[in-house]
Parts: sequence; structure tokens; C-alpha cells
Amino acid sequence: MAALAVMVLVVAERTVWVIRAERTVGEVTSVTARNARCSHRRTRYNCTVYSAVIRYMVKDAPYSLHVNAGKETGHNRPTTLAEHQVRQRVKVIFDPGRPATAFRDTLAEIYAAAIFFFLIHLSLLTASFREPKSPTEPAIELGLNRTVGGLGEGEA
Repeated sequence: MAALAVMVLVVAERTVWVIRAERTVGEVTSVTARNARCSHRRTRYNCTVYSAVIRYMVKDAPYSLHVNAGKETGHNRPTTLAEHQVRQRVKVIFDPGRPATAFRDTLAEIYAAAIFFFLIHLSLLTASFREPKSPTEPAIELGLNRTVGGLGEGEA
């Protein structure tokens, strides 16, 4: 239940932030690729992870936003496979009081933390309905029925 409360607070805080935020359009200035090890469920594989830098202007001052630009299976994949390309225009949402605090203007990017808490809450809720595992090991006797002299009932 606490995770649900946290999620509601995060969504409320983020919604207030979005209402106060301003929007602009930035431009991708660079796209980079690096070799990595990625995973999907229990499988690990070689992949190329892309990142991009988006430059945007607020009151004639330049700002940069570093974002994930996707991944591809295999090492040394070209940057042409990234989600963003150099000179591509990207919508940006930013805090007018702190223009360096910005996100891509997408629902998933803005509400990522709330979505994360929702998924955790959902998994915990689902797990709470599962039957508990039956004990496979016999219970260990603690010797609580022993007398002061060290002899238990019927050991005299």
C-alpha cells in the first residue's frame, strides 16, 4: 500500500511540474554509440547502446539534455540505427526556474518514475496473492521442554 501512496505522490508532483513547465524544440547535436552487455529476462547478449545530446535555447542561453537513444543487438553497430539523428528536432519540456532540468516531451519520459513505482506496486500486489511455499525442511527442535538439570521429560 505504501508503494501505491508513493506512486500517487510522484504522479501528483510530476503533474504540477508539467503544468508549470515550458516547452521548446531542441536539436540533436551528437549521437554516440558504445559496446555493452544487455539483458532481456535471463538472457545476456552483446549490444550497442546509443546516447544523444539535445541542445535547446531558453532566453538566448544554450542548454544541453543528454538522453538515451536506444540499443541494438551486437557490438559496433552504426549510429544510423539510433532513435535520434544529428540535426533532428526534438520537443523538450523544462522547468522555467531551472532550465537545465529538462526532459524529452514524451509521456513515458516525464512520468518514468511514476511508471516505475506503479510496476513495483503491481508486482508486490500480484505476489501477495500467491500461495506461500510449504516448508521443505523439518522444523528444528529448540529444546524448550528441557528442565534445569539438563534432563527433559521422561529422561530420568
